[in-house]
Parts: sequence; C-alpha cells; structure tokens
Amino acid sequence: MLILAIIRILTVVLVGLLAGIFLDYFANQGARSALNGSSFIQYQQIMHKRYGGLIPPMLIASVIAAVIWLVMIWQQRQSAEFWLVVVTILGMVVVFVVTGVVSAPINDTLMTWSSEAPPADLKTIWAPWETANLYRTSAAVVAFIVSVVAIALAV
Repeated sequence: MLILAIIRILTVVLVGLLAGIFLDYFANQGARSALNGSSFIQYQQIMHKRYGGLIPPMLIASVIAAVIWLVMIWQQRQSAEFWLVVVTILGMVVVFVVTGVVSAPINDTLMTWSSEAPPADLKTIWAPWETANLYRTSAAVVAFIVSVVAIALAV
C-alpha cells in the first residue's frame, strides 16, 4: 500500500501546485489589466515562456496520478474517497479542456504579437482568456480541496 500512499500524495501535490499557479494568475488579473499594451504583452510572453513548458506536463501527470489512484481503490466504489477522487479527476479534466480549447490558442496568438505594436483590440482578444482562467482556477481549487479531503478520509 506504499504505492497507493505515494500516488495519493503525488496527486494532491500536483493538483495543489496547479491550483496555486492558476489562483496566482487570477489574483493578479487587476495588475495585468492595469498595464499598457506593450507592458502587458511583454509580461504575458515572459509568463507563457515560464509556464508553457511546466503546466501541460503537470496537468497531464495530475490526471494520470488521479486515475491511478482511482484504479487502485476501484474495489471501494462505495467509499467517499472513491467519489472524491472522481470529482478530482473531473475537475482536472475541466482544467485540461479549458486550457486546451481556450487558453492555449490565445497564448499562441499572444506569442505572435509585438510589444512595440500591440493590437488595437488587445483587451477584447484577451478577455476570453481571463474568463477561461476563472473557470479553470475554480475547477483546480475545487479539485485540490476535494483531493485533500479524499486523502484525509483515506488515512
């Protein structure tokens, strides 16, 4: 059962780290929106370079770890832990889909912009990203809380 304990901890850590990243971005929305177009593009491009290689593997790993956790407790389908892990997986799948369908394409567009000549409709183009981030942040935070409760019930 050491492997199950490791999988539980890994899931909670990965989901928690992702929730923290998204929550930080959500908390800084006001600061980002106060930047002029050039500064906004520079900031977002730097952040995309920093997180673009980190978030996708962490997100995939969090879903895989949670699915392994679920498979390992499959015989306990009547338990609260089982259903909380299902909710954790669903939350991370929401994060995955929102990131892939909304956030990543907008980030790809952002990376083509020049900070010296920001698009005139920058805020309009970017607005769906902020909305998507609200949804994925909410899903990630709920998934984290639920996974913490699941691991607490497992002990």
